[in-house]
Amino acid sequence: MRIQVLLLIFSISLSASIGKLSAIRGDVYIEREGVKSKAYRGQKLAVSDSVITSSRAKAQIIFEDKTIVRIGRSTVFEIEDYYYDDTEKSKAKFRVKRGFFSAITGRIGKVSKSNLKFFTQTSTIGIRGTHFEGFIEESREDIACLKGGIYLTVGDRTIDILAGNILTIRDGIPEEVRELKSIDIEEMSSREIMAELESINTQVEALSNVKDSDLKYVQYSELMDELNSKYHDEVLKYYQREIVLGESSDSSVMMQLYTKYSPEGNSLEQIQNAVPYDIYLNSKESRELEIPIFWDGNSDGGRIAKYNGNIVFASKVEFNPEADGNSDFEKEVISQEDIFLENGVGKEINVEIDFQNGFVGGSFEYLENRYNFSNSGSGAVESDGFLFYSNNILSNSPNSFFFKNSSYNGEGVISSEFGIIIDEYTTIRGGFIAEQVDEVSLYKEKLGSDTIFDWGYWAYQFDGEEKQYRGGWIVPKEELTGSLPSEVSATYSGDIFGTVENRSVGKEAEKIDGTFQFVFNLMKSTMDGDVNFASSEEDFSFQFKTTNQIFAEDGSFQFNKNSDNVDDGTFKTKASSTDIPEYMYGSGNFYGENGEYVGGGFTAGFENGETAIAGFKGEKR
Repeated sequence: MRIQVLLLIFSISLSASIGKLSAIRGDVYIEREGVKSKAYRGQKLAVSDSVITSSRAKAQIIFEDKTIVRIGRSTVFEIEDYYYDDTEKSKAKFRVKRGFFSAITGRIGKVSKSNLKFFTQTSTIGIRGTHFEGFIEESREDIACLKGGIYLTVGDRTIDILAGNILTIRDGIPEEVRELKSIDIEEMSSREIMAELESINTQVEALSNVKDSDLKYVQYSELMDELNSKYHDEVLKYYQREIVLGESSDSSVMMQLYTKYSPEGNSLEQIQNAVPYDIYLNSKESRELEIPIFWDGNSDGGRIAKYNGNIVFASKVEFNPEADGNSDFEKEVISQEDIFLENGVGKEINVEIDFQNGFVGGSFEYLENRYNFSNSGSGAVESDGFLFYSNNILSNSPNSFFFKNSSYNGEGVISSEFGIIIDEYTTIRGGFIAEQVDEVSLYKEKLGSDTIFDWGYWAYQFDGEEKQYRGGWIVPKEELTGSLPSEVSATYSGDIFGTVENRSVGKEAEKIDGTFQFVFNLMKSTMDGDVNFASSEEDFSFQFKTTNQIFAEDGSFQFNKNSDNVDDGTFKTKASSTDIPEYMYGSGNFYGENGEYVGGGFTAGFENGETAIAGFKGEKR
């Protein structure tokens, strides 16, 4: 009986890994053996898994043969079959039930081309080339080939689609293949947006069945906020004028202006009279980077890059609570001096990105003040951008501010839309482009070693500066492999080592040490933590509990709290905590034949601006 229970609990670890989620944005889910759970970046995938994106999410999958599949919002992607051994026996069968997908074929497309298939509602896609994409709806499918060639089987017809062509299928009937134009790509994007809006409207209608009036009001408000956001930012698609506010030296990204109404011409005065609304970043070359696990000492050490640029503020958006529902937002034009001189060109922003430790720090000027900020952990540094979760930002600013659509562009260029929330009614909108001005590599400085782990600090030194530290690393001995413990409940304790810093007051990173105790319940999928560490000036002590904990087949786990989900049922700090983190992100691995040891790391940000980045190691008690 015990064996049967364990098999049920750990069936996830018995599935062969065939690929992983290399990038996610928003809420992405994995459905496996009828159980749907929230996914995380780096999660391994198995045959029969379904990857499901929410209405505001996207994901990228890299399979073992290097086939890359990107899926858009509100998409269901199923892995029906997959086997790869770099021979003609290799095979892959994928199904897109709905939504957007883009695929770049890997080795299977070369060694076993006939065994690579994509299925939609009405067609089967076979490949003769490398890059294609599509958008699937109930009564319409659009399949486009961007490179090489593909063929579609629809009923008893086989239709070739070469690079630069697109085929539309309506109600199961294929139209003529036609040349792919930019309007087709734009139309697929707009249909994806409209599908989101339809999904939101469906959810609003379903609220009529909710009996709890308070719950109904909260859910309705959240849905209407989301609908309103998409209506203003996506559906209206504010007119873009060809006035360049900023441009990177390699022209990889340009900053342009959104206006609410189409102006009569392109002069500065005409554009201002057309009511500037927001900054638009036109990225000609968007890059993706490999982001290491911050505590993993097996990595080469990573790098830290410094950037310098200018902020351009485009408009002030004021909410009028007395106005009717059709005109509740009033856009107030900022003067020419405010846009281009006072707050814009010449007002610098400095950003430092530590790609090894997932840390972002920086400062910027607004009017006569300089504000410092920092962010680490979940969403701070991703493979295709930075500061996705602006709510995690710690700063010395009396005003809140946010970053969105942040990205890496060209060689050493970053950009982001940007905003400052002055009060509950007023927001300043803008953006920035910054170029790399310095870079340094991190290296490992060993702190200790035993029969189980080596461990230490990440160290670095910019020219003319003293040696500095950030975070901690561990390396398990070579003979140790990842393995989940067989017990339903297991307790671990051990040591913490790393650094803490405070950008908001100019405090550089200082070494910390401490202890932890983690209790894992693999039956209930929970984790309880008790964390204590100290610097020379301050002691930190807090306890937390996570639910819906994910234990992966390779023995890995993670725990996560963003600053807006303190008590959402997935991460709860306990009342006895003396220092409650504003946000926290951690991950680790069980090691040994029966998970006798544990090692990993975490980042945590506190209300006073302190940011801790640390490693931990311990053993089962």
